[in-house]
Amino acid sequence: MFTPLYEFFENTFKWFRQDFAFIFTDIYNTGAYDQMGLILIFFPLFALGLFYFLLKYPYLKLWHWIGFVVIIAFIVGGTTYGFIRQVLANYILDPDEEIATFAQSLTVKYSFLNGSLSLLISFPGKTDRSIYNLPQRFPS
Repeated sequence: MFTPLYEFFENTFKWFRQDFAFIFTDIYNTGAYDQMGLILIFFPLFALGLFYFLLKYPYLKLWHWIGFVVIIAFIVGGTTYGFIRQVLANYILDPDEEIATFAQSLTVKYSFLNGSLSLLISFPGKTDRSIYNLPQRFPS
């Protein structure tokens, strides 16, 4: 489901190297692309829903929300790092230093990518700015 998204970024940022194709095949075969995509989508949705329904009214302001979104990005990036590190553990511990270095670099790249994408999906578009003008939940 999320494989085309990650393959797009691998090709765009030129992460894919033919001599390490077996690593990407292993990522695909274990379903890691889909699990990284689920981390990317569901945690921000859950956290933003929590913010909106429990924390937003009546006290928090826009800068609180921006800080919350940044925290979400770090959590998504960290969770992705831990997850992809487990998937690539055999390659990270490989005696061939070139394979180990490449696999370790992929963990950082995927975690940064997911953290950055979570920032993008967490910010509202121009039409969504009206959520900050809604009346307070408990009118006085």
